[in-house]
Amino acid sequence: MFKKIILFSIISSTLLFGGCDSSGGGSGDGGSSGSEDTTPPEAVVITGITAGQNQINIDWTNPADSDLDHVQISWTNVSSEDIPANVQTHSITGLDSSTKYTLNLTAVDTSENSSEPVTLSISTTDGITTPAIVLIYTKEDLISIWDVKIAPPGSPSIPPTAQDLENLTKSYILMSDIDLAGYNPGDNRGWIPIGTFTNKFTGKFDGNGHIIKNMYCNRRDSSFFNYTLNAEITNVHLINVECTTDYQYSNVVGLTGYAYNTKILNSHVSGNLKTPLTDYTSHACGMVSQLLGDSIMENCYSVVTIESGNDGAGLIRYAGGTAIIKNCYAKGSVNTGGDPQYYNAAGIVSTIEPGINCINSYSTVQITGTAHNKGGICAFLYNGAATSQMSNCFWDTEIFNTNVQNGGTGKTTAEMTQQSTYTNWDFTSVWAIDSNINNGYPYLRNNPPVN
Repeated sequence: MFKKIILFSIISSTLLFGGCDSSGGGSGDGGSSGSEDTTPPEAVVITGITAGQNQINIDWTNPADSDLDHVQISWTNVSSEDIPANVQTHSITGLDSSTKYTLNLTAVDTSENSSEPVTLSISTTDGITTPAIVLIYTKEDLISIWDVKIAPPGSPSIPPTAQDLENLTKSYILMSDIDLAGYNPGDNRGWIPIGTFTNKFTGKFDGNGHIIKNMYCNRRDSSFFNYTLNAEITNVHLINVECTTDYQYSNVVGLTGYAYNTKILNSHVSGNLKTPLTDYTSHACGMVSQLLGDSIMENCYSVVTIESGNDGAGLIRYAGGTAIIKNCYAKGSVNTGGDPQYYNAAGIVSTIEPGINCINSYSTVQITGTAHNKGGICAFLYNGAATSQMSNCFWDTEIFNTNVQNGGTGKTTAEMTQQSTYTNWDFTSVWAIDSNINNGYPYLRNNPPVN
């Protein structure tokens, strides 16, 4: 179950901060044997966090080390504070509501050995009591977000509970890596995508630098999230994804099927996403099937193998409304088996509407198969969309060579691995390039490649 979330009051300044015995004695792990204590304590476990009104309140459990002296808390642009071992809650006040703070909690013993820090990012606008902030430590915690029941074959579907629906509105922070290998809710189809067309995910999900690996999903719509609305998805890293379907009229993607007015930041997907090549009704792509409204995908990438009976793309199948795709890239392959008179396959986004902008992005995706329109960046400009909507975008012509000019500029591999190719890109704070990283292609500083 989720950890209970409690709003804590500000710690009184009258608390006594204990110190070490000046005689050097004591019964800590260092003992009186004279040997130097070099064993660091275990890390703290954060059990509750709330935010709002320019403050962040944290609750944690200390490790069981008998010589624990204090917990050091540091946060963005502020010197650290030492919290004595007999206190396991703290409030940080006087914060800026527009700033995202990175917090580090480190356990320190009497010999000044330090644990690995526990890190999370949060702003004071991430929720006071609604939506609640929920910390995800285990596979069971993750599953519980959308713990809907699977009806037996031939039976009516089981509606979500009130708790399921409430969970769609909350803010989540991933506190550890999660392995979904072997997860089976009872029908051997693996992960149940979060949300539905009727009940969309409207909360926040922060991967917090951790990974979710080995997600298997074989459903009508196969993905981590299904439908999102006014949501924020940040720092989510889905590794070794295996998504497929044996249904018709399906969407198979890594992150979310349909994103309406949703922010998707600093995230990535790697793995295999496949529909039957003979099923002309189903689509597959790397991260999002439809990016709609005023959604934004920024600082994201995919490394995927795509097989699709209909449209396919390295990142996004269809982008509509006024959505923005910025500072993104895709690697891997897209193979389509659709009707050669129709359908689209592309490195970044297969189809765009006139209000879309794709900025400072690139593709090294190999594109094969029978799709009618193929493009290194975009395959099909819908309803009057123009190539000018793709600004400073590039694809590798030695991996995919096309004469179709539906946006972006083709470059050789040698050119794609030179910083000078990427005019007006920010190589100071956003991008980096190194011949020994990412096969020499640019990578994102705040979202580096994950093996």
